[in-house]
Amino acid sequence: MKPIPVICHGAKEKYDGKLTILRVEMRGRLVTIQGVFRVLQLLGEGEVSLYIDDLRSADPSIAASIEDYRIHMSQGHADSIEPEDDPLGLVAWMVELPFEARTHLSNDAT
Repeated sequence: MKPIPVICHGAKEKYDGKLTILRVEMRGRLVTIQGVFRVLQLLGEGEVSLYIDDLRSADPSIAASIEDYRIHMSQGHADSIEPEDDPLGLVAWMVELPFEARTHLSNDAT
């Protein structure tokens, strides 16, 4: 799959490799999971491809179904990134806009 370009100035420094919380539609309901931001630089001023991988969940039934997935972010998702107030300081960000099931992409896909 081709990278989805989004405009997000300073994304590499701000997000790349940072832990985030997100909500994903799975089996007809929204579940909260964690993942790690990855940033690919594209051509153009501030134009990048943002995706989330290394997905995890405390729920074993969900964890098994997301371990090989990557979630690509749209402009709307990029615009909804907010700082997360994690008391332990482990999670830096939250993507406020939920992801629909169709935004999942297996890591094996190209």
